[in-house]
Amino acid sequence: GGLPTTVGVSGHIGEQYYTFVDPAPIEGKFPRRTWSLNADLRMPLTQRFGVQGEFFTGENLGTFLGGVLQGIDRTTTQTVYSTGGWFEFWYDWTPRWHSHAGYSLDDPRDGDILLPVGRTFNQVYWGNITCDVTKKFQLGFEVSQWKTRFVDRQAADATRFEFAGKYGF
Repeated sequence: GGLPTTVGVSGHIGEQYYTFVDPAPIEGKFPRRTWSLNADLRMPLTQRFGVQGEFFTGENLGTFLGGVLQGIDRTTTQTVYSTGGWFEFWYDWTPRWHSHAGYSLDDPRDGDILLPVGRTFNQVYWGNITCDVTKKFQLGFEVSQWKTRFVDRQAADATRFEFAGKYGF
C-alpha cells in the first residue's frame, strides 16, 4: 500500500567530432569531449499529488539540450560546461484531468561563452493542465514564462501559451 519513490542516477562520456571552418581560430575536424552526471527523482506524496525533477552537470551538452543548446563556443571551439535541472509538482484532479507546475534552469559557465549572441543563462516557470480524452488520446494547455541572458545583449523574456495533442499507439 506504500507509494513508490523512484530515484535514478545516470551519466555519459564520449566524443563528438566538429568540423571548424574560417573564421574559427582553427580549421579542420576535431574531437571534443562530452560527459554528464545526472540524478532524478519522482516521489508521490499522496495518491494524487507528488514532486519530480532532475539535476545535471556536464560538458558539451548541446546534443542533450543542455548548455542552453550550446555544446561548444564557435569563437574558441572549446566546450561549454553547464549545470542545471528542473522540478515540478503534479496533481491528478480526477483520473482524466492532470496538472503540472514547475521551474527549470540551465546555467552554462559564463567564461566558456564568448560569442556575442551566446546564451549564458536560461530559466522557465510553467503550469499546465491535460485531459485524457481516451486511453490513447490526450489534450493539454500550458503557460510558461521564459528568461534568457546573453553575453552582449539585454536579457530576453517571453510568455508562451501552448496547446498540444498527443496520440499514443
